[in-house]
Amino acid sequence: MKYSFEQIKSYLQELLETYCEPELSLWIKDREYMIILYDDYCSFQTCDGTMKVLNFASLDELYTAEVYDGIVLKNDWDRISKIECIDFDYLHLPTEILPCTDSMHELNIIYEKLKNTYNLTRTNTFSLNDGYTIDVPVIRGTAADRRFDLYKEEDMFVFSVEFFDKAGDGKYSHTHPYDVEDAIHCIEAFMSGKSMFD
Repeated sequence: MKYSFEQIKSYLQELLETYCEPELSLWIKDREYMIILYDDYCSFQTCDGTMKVLNFASLDELYTAEVYDGIVLKNDWDRISKIECIDFDYLHLPTEILPCTDSMHELNIIYEKLKNTYNLTRTNTFSLNDGYTIDVPVIRGTAADRRFDLYKEEDMFVFSVEFFDKAGDGKYSHTHPYDVEDAIHCIEAFMSGKSMFD
């Protein structure tokens, strides 16, 4: 399973409140860094022998700040190759995990917001028009014998719809929602029969 920054933050805070001051290691471009959460601040440090340390008032401040080697976790989250935290064992979680990319996190937000309103599914495979498939996280739904797929490609949302013309032939069309809220509006319009693809 992969984890978003918000999930990691909640686990570290839970550990701090109930067990210990958690230490989390992460690797970017084969370089190891460490985050330690304390009662009133957190630190980010190198693990290459120099042991350089930066302190931040909160994990949120750390997430958006530029740290060593030009890293900004908010921008570089999907460049993390591994996350390790021995203290996760207290929470019965794997001690070595993978980060969740921003696109997965955004799709999770959309799915969680709409899953109780519409019959949606999540999958990790999308079928292309030429018969090939690509492995990307996808939200899928159907309404009035039409199907939509929402995914991200090159940091851009793609809202793809399969529908049938008057002759009964299957057709595809798509649009590009510009953010999470716009993607939610596309799904709501499609599921209520107000799609732009009629």
